[in-house]
Amino acid sequence: MTLDELSDEIKRNDSIKKTSVFFDYIKKLEDWSSFTAISTTPTLNSATVELAKVDNLFKFRCKDLISTPQEPVNYQRSGYGFTAQFVLKRKSESFVIPFGSSKMTMSLDDSEYFIKGEIRNLHSEGLKTRYLYQVAILQAKFHPTQRLSAFITSAGIKIDNYLRYVGLIRSMFYDIFDFEIDNKTYIAIESRMVFNNEKFLEIVSAVRYSIAFVTGTLYQGETYYFASKDADFSLIEEFGYESNNKRTIKSYSTIVPDELIKGISMQKKYGDTKLPMIVFNEIVEKSISQPELLRCIRLISEAGDLPLELKTSIYSVAIETMRNIVQRKPTKNSTPFKDAKIAKNFILAVKEILDEIPLDSFNSKEAVVKKVENINQVGNTESYIEAFKALGISLTTDDIEALKMRNQFLHGRIPFDFDYESAESELNFVSDKLFQLVSYLILKYCGFHGIVLSQANLRLLMNKEKPKGDKDILRII
Repeated sequence: MTLDELSDEIKRNDSIKKTSVFFDYIKKLEDWSSFTAISTTPTLNSATVELAKVDNLFKFRCKDLISTPQEPVNYQRSGYGFTAQFVLKRKSESFVIPFGSSKMTMSLDDSEYFIKGEIRNLHSEGLKTRYLYQVAILQAKFHPTQRLSAFITSAGIKIDNYLRYVGLIRSMFYDIFDFEIDNKTYIAIESRMVFNNEKFLEIVSAVRYSIAFVTGTLYQGETYYFASKDADFSLIEEFGYESNNKRTIKSYSTIVPDELIKGISMQKKYGDTKLPMIVFNEIVEKSISQPELLRCIRLISEAGDLPLELKTSIYSVAIETMRNIVQRKPTKNSTPFKDAKIAKNFILAVKEILDEIPLDSFNSKEAVVKKVENINQVGNTESYIEAFKALGISLTTDDIEALKMRNQFLHGRIPFDFDYESAESELNFVSDKLFQLVSYLILKYCGFHGIVLSQANLRLLMNKEKPKGDKDILRII
């Protein structure tokens, strides 16, 4: 496709995005501006507070507190009002500080400002009107190989004055793209229809964690929220900001990115290994409608930098969650007896035989009866295997062995003699396997069919260790 053809296609698809308007707005907030505080604490209420965006948070400063009939020390516990919710208001706009200041210092010397502090969360007052929204999430520690288009199929896009052959992920509800400004890279999530604030925040959460699941990187730092009544966002009606001071968490990706497939010289054999855009959108939409799926994706995305044993236990919880989602009810093919009536008659017959056996022949007759009554229940490992079968996923011997170990991790046990120096490789292998397996369930549940990465075998290859069974680093599910 030529640049002219790309430009025409972008115009037809209305894929032209402007980012300068948002950051012009932010630039204005970088200048110190005076606000009047509104607070339930008398020492802060009606005080003049100056606010500015500095680095990766907002900072405030205040010259004087408000005199009150009571001694100011009575309000010290609440930070004189700064550590509780308050509002900063001026003629053109007002911001709610919902959690108060994240840090506050007081100067008792001759400093011009008596109180200074930091704010990591604020939003425009109101947020009740239905708007079009755009959210910009800062990609800290970004590398070009982490572009969304390296993992997910995407369309052409024009961002400000730059044409790109790929980069736009689109659904009927939102557009997603990444862009760079002032040497920083952001992920943008833009609504394609009006939403109320609460609903759009649900979408943002689902998109953020779906991106983390697909790319193996969870960005938790600065996030900007813009709202407008106009499609071109020419007038910013509402603004929100949060900076959680959390790390960018690196995990694994089961999707095979461009750079890896080129690096292992398998592109001709496997072709395009990216996640189809339609499957990514299905992950997002199911995460919104099924909170348990979003919880599962959050668990594995946030576990990336935890200690190995704890991370493996979390993957075990996640795989149980996915098993429950996939297999809400046992099927006829999953229970030992095909016919429930035959199973019931068998149980009754065995219980009659047990009643004829003297009681002193048992250490615990109750335990034996319970096992008989549960004879047609799906076994623990078997129930997990059936979940994979239900989605058409073939399991290797190594996969099944990892599934057998998950219950011990859930109960805080290591399922083999554990000496960290000698068993770290084995524990890494099981942990990687459990991550893979829960990822496969998520992908297949959302309609994926294609090439996926075996993180366990890739780690062995990179560490020049001997394969433990199946040795392919790519497989088809």
